[in-house]
Amino acid sequence: MHQAWHKWNNNSGGVSLGEYSTILQAFSHWTYHITAGRLMVVDLQGVKAEGAYLLTDPAIHCDNILRFKHTRTNLGVKGMHRFFRTHVCSAVCSKLELPVPPTSSSSDRNPTNESFEYYEALDAIDEINEQTLAFEPNMLGTENNSDWETIECP
Repeated sequence: MHQAWHKWNNNSGGVSLGEYSTILQAFSHWTYHITAGRLMVVDLQGVKAEGAYLLTDPAIHCDNILRFKHTRTNLGVKGMHRFFRTHVCSAVCSKLELPVPPTSSSSDRNPTNESFEYYEALDAIDEINEQTLAFEPNMLGTENNSDWETIECP
């Protein structure tokens, strides 16, 4: 049986409104909580079959920006803040007894819709130095994000 592939969230706070999943959004929130804010699993994509999710190629944000530097998807604490700027806790978060997400500082918030092109996410990370940005520059490709939207939460 062939299942349709979906991307439910990305590593810079984007959420697919067409294929929204409260379970997977809560999973990303839970990974942050269970690791005391040190790690967060995002960029959740794959298939849903028979009530289960098979996820492929997730990204991990780590409070140590250099820990997963070779993946080019670890956006560190700023990536976690981007997730929480769009995350809305659901009944799943309540069942898991997850605390209300931390709020981003006002200087970290962007009142306009954000682009999800990868190079813009990298520009937001001031912890990465020039040498790190030069690593594998061809990895900065973009993807079609026409069905993605960022909604700033109060």
